[in-house]
Amino acid sequence: MKKINKGFIIFIALILISLLCYIGLMVFAYSYKFNILLSALFQILGVIITLPLFVGVHELGHMVFGLISGYSLLTFRIGPFEWYSRDGRVAFKLNPLSNFVLGQCLMSPPKLKKKEKPKFFLYNAGGLIFSYLFLLIGIGLFFILYKSNVKFILIPFISLSLFLTLNNSIYLKGGFNDVCNHVLVKNNPKYINSVLYQLEMISNIISGKRYGAKTFYEPYFEEKL
Repeated sequence: MKKINKGFIIFIALILISLLCYIGLMVFAYSYKFNILLSALFQILGVIITLPLFVGVHELGHMVFGLISGYSLLTFRIGPFEWYSRDGRVAFKLNPLSNFVLGQCLMSPPKLKKKEKPKFFLYNAGGLIFSYLFLLIGIGLFFILYKSNVKFILIPFISLSLFLTLNNSIYLKGGFNDVCNHVLVKNNPKYINSVLYQLEMISNIISGKRYGAKTFYEPYFEEKL
């Protein structure tokens, strides 16, 4: 018997949780006097608004806490829209989606000082912190604007935000999200150097320097190459 993939089960479970949230809010909020067609349009509008807004807020969380930790911005991306820093200025370009990456905030780490541990936790956790705040704000607005038809936009807003937030909050071995990064580094703190080394290399490439340009963090490999 073929073993069922754990990640797939969790993914389906998160979809079901989000759908139950959506159905529950609809039952709770629905008014028989409300136009069903208009409600459907609001649901579509809610999804269209939520996805880029959620991605932007999540990446903004990485950027804000990265700046607090002494990082400097390299690239900030929402879908195909990318802003990047070059020569002290922020430029914009369209960049086709790759590997299903909805958003990304890459930052150059601060220079490593003697007897100081590499700063990584807040930069990595910032996205989830802002995601949960975003979700709580959506829930709060739903009850505040309960007597308004705007609540029907907030139903897919809350449900989709819940799915994306939970999806980024669960650890899976070999997975790629903020919690996976945290667990990887927690289990072996030496991985921080490799992560920050990669960010330094990306910074050198964006600024036009060669691959051999000076870096402050040394890469770490668990096994011999």
